Amino acid sequence: MSKKIATCNVLFLLALAALPAPAGETYYKDRVRIEDFPREIEEGAALTIRGVPQGKWKYGWCAITLPDGTTKELHDAEITGGKFAQRLVFDKGKGRYDVEFMVQGDLGPAVGAIFNIYAGVPKEVEPEPNYEWDRRPAGEIERDVFDRINAFRKGRGLSELQWEERLAAIGRDHCADMIENRYFAHLSPKAGDMAARAKVKYGWKNVTWGLPDRKYEARPDGVIFVGEDLAYDNNPQAAVDAWLGSRGTGRPSSIST
Repeated sequence: MSKKIATCNVLFLLALAALPAPAGETYYKDRVRIEDFPREIEEGAALTIRGVPQGKWKYGWCAITLPDGTTKELHDAEITGGKFAQRLVFDKGKGRYDVEFMVQGDLGPAVGAIFNIYAGVPKEVEPEPNYEWDRRPAGEIERDVFDRINAFRKGRGLSELQWEERLAAIGRDHCADMIENRYFAHLSPKAGDMAARAKVKYGWKNVTWGLPDRKYEARPDGVIFVGEDLAYDNNPQAAVDAWLGSRGTGRPSSIST
C-alpha cells in the first residue's frame, strides 16, 4: 500500500452504477405514481400521501429530513392492494421538509420520488430537472460525477476530494458485478462489502467499512475507513441530485464529510 493511501485514513468511493434505469425526475414515474398533494401546508399539519408502485416495484419506506437537518425513516404506511398511504406530520418547526419514497424491485431498493414540502413558509422556486441519458464513455461520466461532488463541497467551504484510481477500479468492478448478477446494493453476494473487495483486489489488510466515531485519531499506520455511494442512474447530475436529496440517511457519504 502506498504512502498516499496509508496516510489518508478516511477514503470514500463514488460508484456510478450504469444500470438499465431511465434518467431521473422528481418522480420516477416508471417506479411509482403518486396522487397530487399540496406542497405548502401549515406548520403542524398532517398530510397523507397516496401512490401506486408500477410494474414489479413494491413500496419500501419513506424517509423525511426535518428543517433542522435530522432525518427519520417511516415504515408504517397503510398498504392495500399494492397501493400505499403514508401519513406525515409536519410538526418539527417551520421550514422545508425533504421527503423521499423508496421502492423495492428485482435489483433491490431504488428511489421512487424525492420532493419538498414547505410547512409554515412559502414554497421555494425549484428548477425543473431535465435529465438525459448520458452516452459518453464511462470514464468521462466518472470524472463528471467526481467534479460535481467537488464543486458542491467547494461551495460549502469543504476540502476537495482527491481522485484515487485504485478506489475507482473497485467501483468499476462492483458496477460490473451488479450488472452481471442483477442486484443493486453495497453488499455483493459474491465479493462482500467494499472493505472485503479492497482486501481481495489489493491485499489491503487494515481496511474497514464505515465511518470512524468522533473520538478517532488518524495515524499513518491506522485503520483506513472506506465507504461508497451508489447511483441507480446514468446521468451525472441526476445521480448527484439524488444523493443531495437523500441527505441524512445514515449511510457513509462522501458528500457530507
